[in-house]
Amino acid sequence: MTAAELEAALIATGLDPQLATLATAIAVARRSGTLVHVYGQLLPPAAALVLRERVTAVEDQMKKQLITIDEARTALNDLEIPVPNRDALLATWAALIVAQPKHGVLLPR
Repeated sequence: MTAAELEAALIATGLDPQLATLATAIAVARRSGTLVHVYGQLLPPAAALVLRERVTAVEDQMKKQLITIDEARTALNDLEIPVPNRDALLATWAALIVAQPKHGVLLPR
């Protein structure tokens, strides 16, 4: 059965067309290999690895304060990370940022 036939059959049973499209996409992906759930997305292993690496790169840049939280949010949106996952990542990263001292450190005499 092709993807188009599966989708048509699902719609013929009365399933909502959007759900039928999603179910078809999942079936096609499963047929092509094991899917990995990463950052709220079901992806083939190679795509999941790339996504992990890209998210880690954004994390490293934010922790080093090379980018702002708004720039990190934009980068995660560009990677199509779902909003709940994105917000959880940003909150965790923001909590781990070490503030840089604004003044020199006084040493004991």
